[in-house]
Amino acid sequence: MSEANKALIRRFYDHVWNKAEYWAADDLVAPDYVRHAPQPIRGRDGIREIVEQVRAAFPDLYITIEDLISEGDRVAVRWDAYGTHNGVPFCGVAPEGRPAPITRITVSHFHNGQIQEEWAQWDMLGLTKQLQAEGVTAAR
Repeated sequence: MSEANKALIRRFYDHVWNKAEYWAADDLVAPDYVRHAPQPIRGRDGIREIVEQVRAAFPDLYITIEDLISEGDRVAVRWDAYGTHNGVPFCGVAPEGRPAPITRITVSHFHNGQIQEEWAQWDMLGLTKQLQAEGVTAAR
């Protein structure tokens, strides 16, 4: 089951986040999905909304999975996201074309072959400072 869950996570990030294929969430995420994070998300519609919001601010967003660790019905993912803030305002910051690299760790719990629940940690303050800083560059 662990390898199947890891493959599902790869599809989730590739299709839903990187390719903005929001419909893929219907197959990959449970209807009663919950993400525990600074901005809680509930259900498939919640996933679609947050992806749309983030991609509206960072149209060139791309996520790379750096580590993928599986144990039983849980998968831990450390991933890097890269994007340029040249869309809509994000977290109260106007877009000025600055790169916004960020690393995040998410632990996903699976039930019946779908992502049921997640816990996510990331440095929101650091991201906001990057968006406001002069001369910030990002390596990709």
